[in-house]
Amino acid sequence: MTDRRELFRQYMKDLVPELESGPKDHLSDEELVHYLHGELAATERERVQSHLVPCRQCRDALQDVQDFFEAPRADEVSLGAAPSEQQWQALQRHISSESNKATTSWGGLRLGWLSLDLRATWALAVGLILIIMAAGAWSFRLRRENQELMQQVQSDQRRRMDSLQQSAQENHRLQDRMAVLQQSYESQMAELRRPQLNPPIYDLYSSTAVARSGTGRRETVIKVPHGVRVFTLLLNGTGLPIHTEYAVEITDGAGHVFWRSGGLQRSRDGNFLILLNRTFLPEGSHQLKLYGQAAPREVTLAEYRLRLNYAQ
Repeated sequence: MTDRRELFRQYMKDLVPELESGPKDHLSDEELVHYLHGELAATERERVQSHLVPCRQCRDALQDVQDFFEAPRADEVSLGAAPSEQQWQALQRHISSESNKATTSWGGLRLGWLSLDLRATWALAVGLILIIMAAGAWSFRLRRENQELMQQVQSDQRRRMDSLQQSAQENHRLQDRMAVLQQSYESQMAELRRPQLNPPIYDLYSSTAVARSGTGRRETVIKVPHGVRVFTLLLNGTGLPIHTEYAVEITDGAGHVFWRSGGLQRSRDGNFLILLNRTFLPEGSHQLKLYGQAAPREVTLAEYRLRLNYAQ
């Protein structure tokens, strides 16, 4: 009896292969048979019962299994052993002849379905995969470009901030320097604006006159006392020719012109006066040249040599 049941069940599986396991969320025939006969463990029995409550399809399948195994009812016609055996032999021959047909027919339908729907599905899936890959590559490239751009912007901002800080520091230094210079200038101007009493006057004789005197000095040494801001140089003009205009030139010890100006006038006693500030002419050896304006050129009238020493 058991072999016949198995043969019938195998025939049904070959006829419709998808019914072998059915949907994954439905109970199998074996599970229903074991459940009906009480052959399941407690946990498995609870799982089957939990599935049967909402699943109408599995409840109908359980009813079919129960009808198959239950005892015949009183109103059913009982078949004899010989007719039953004859019917079973006929069914067995029919199973043998139809099994291959059902399998071939179902397989052809399945392959046809695969050839139509699955190819379209696979083509769509491949297309979606390619689109996703392209979108991912584009997104990755865009994200990398954005990161590089952000890094460049941040680097530029840091450089600008550093440059601004350096400019601000340099501006502060310049302002401090300007404040010091302004204070020094104002102090000097205030010192110069103050009247100075009894400014000293120093006589200078020309190099020719000094040589004739026989003193042996080549230059006149002038020592300016401490606290004296301005002093006067008196250029002795005794014996010098008279011109309408005069000019004076000051050179340093190396012969470089330090200062030159025209408009020098001769005093009534025949001498020339030059007022100097100790901040204008530095210490050291200097030479003053006196020129007379004689059109169309000027002539050198005298040279005066001196050495300045400022007392601190």
